[in-house]
Amino acid sequence: MSNYWGSLQKGVYKEYINKEYDDSNIKGSIEIARHIRNNVPYLGKVAYRTREFSYDNKITELVRHTIEKIQLEYEFLLLNEDTKNSIRSIKSVTNDYSRFNRQRVIQQNISSPVKHSYFTEYSALQRLCIQILNEDKTGFGSDEYKIHGIIIDVAWIWEAYIWKVTGWKHYGKPSDLETLNFFDNLGSDGQQHRYPDFEFDGTPIDTKYKRHLDKRNDYNQLATYIHLMSSSKGGFIQPSQDENGCQKLGDIAGFGGELFSYKFKVPQEYVDYDDFVKQIKITEDELKALNFY
Repeated sequence: MSNYWGSLQKGVYKEYINKEYDDSNIKGSIEIARHIRNNVPYLGKVAYRTREFSYDNKITELVRHTIEKIQLEYEFLLLNEDTKNSIRSIKSVTNDYSRFNRQRVIQQNISSPVKHSYFTEYSALQRLCIQILNEDKTGFGSDEYKIHGIIIDVAWIWEAYIWKVTGWKHYGKPSDLETLNFFDNLGSDGQQHRYPDFEFDGTPIDTKYKRHLDKRNDYNQLATYIHLMSSSKGGFIQPSQDENGCQKLGDIAGFGGELFSYKFKVPQEYVDYDDFVKQIKITEDELKALNFY
């Protein structure tokens, strides 16, 4: 989606919108029915409608809803600094944003595509946002629109690969996976759930497809799993170019527990595909034979 932020180089999209007010600063057409409904007995306010040139409109609201969806599901797509600046610009002008208005905003944009010649770039962005929010699939060959890229969730592939290799107990939201309860009593506060990636002999394991762990969020996440599982330790599994094996990160203060990271070596020097398979099989076998205690 970052390729479409060029739309903002011409400025945040702006258009006329209808706004309803109920105050003493009359600057539009008075709405008699709404005024009678809201302001009888008269207390100095008047209900009126006005047409204003605004940055907070159907297009910017659509982009805001798309941003919120991507940040929730694919945040790694929005880490570019220019993208972050564009996101801040959109969020600063969409004061009327509410996640409950998503379908209404989508329908407004479907029925009213961008036609202004100055904002041509926003037409492509509008179509893309609608496709993302509706989770529309696109195809090859006869598809009406060109494909500009393919999103691959490598973090999920990494998790699925480790599951395939180890066969460990797997947690997640799908009904066929395990769930970790936050409260003992299922009726407490609407019940909250937590989802470590795996559990091996009572040890929570989280896959992380990145070189450097987040020493706040990642550590806090795993410490929660250790506590809920009453485990003595918990670990991360990270791919590595040159290391293989466990590295102790430290002992948790308070209730106790140890954090560790297991580096899974991915071969970098190999003759051909068969040689790569042979080398990585050694890494896989070492992981399967691992005893964390």
